[in-house]
Amino acid sequence: MKKSLVFLIAIILVLGVPLSSSGALYKPGQVRTGKGIRSPLTPPSQEGVKPNHFKVAEDILLHYFQSGEGKPVLVIHGGPGFPPSKPWEGLENLKKDYRFIYYHQRGCGHSTRPIDTFKSQNFMQNVTVLNKVLGLSAQLADIERIRNHFPIFIRYNIWKHFQNCGLMVQTDWKRSHPISV
Repeated sequence: MKKSLVFLIAIILVLGVPLSSSGALYKPGQVRTGKGIRSPLTPPSQEGVKPNHFKVAEDILLHYFQSGEGKPVLVIHGGPGFPPSKPWEGLENLKKDYRFIYYHQRGCGHSTRPIDTFKSQNFMQNVTVLNKVLGLSAQLADIERIRNHFPIFIRYNIWKHFQNCGLMVQTDWKRSHPISV
């Protein structure tokens, strides 16, 4: 079941093909306007959230850890499903100038896994739910919520992991927020 779910997520995120008569599941810029997301871009209160987690929606916690000092850099992992478990060795020499914030995208690693089974037998309904909860819009909205919670966050840089999904998430966020990078 997990392999099938990861495969389906990968197809939705990577291909982005129109699967319905209403068109593509994601269009650049829609997150900024609040379309295609199920929670507001303003993050909820962080009160009572367990350590090393961001609360990006009432039912979604994103795990994170930090390494270094200085200007904040958000590390977006590849995948889906390959979150970092420790700081990247290649960034060790930069730790004096940059604070690297590694986070686990929703549905990955130690972050919330909001879907484990589908309620419907209808494939298109399941794809729509999956896209709304774990799709590219949700991932981009999470980056924006993190940035909104920490105002200096992502103002200087956004570090990308050159692997399929991580690069795609970073590229689409950068296209939607060119002055914030």
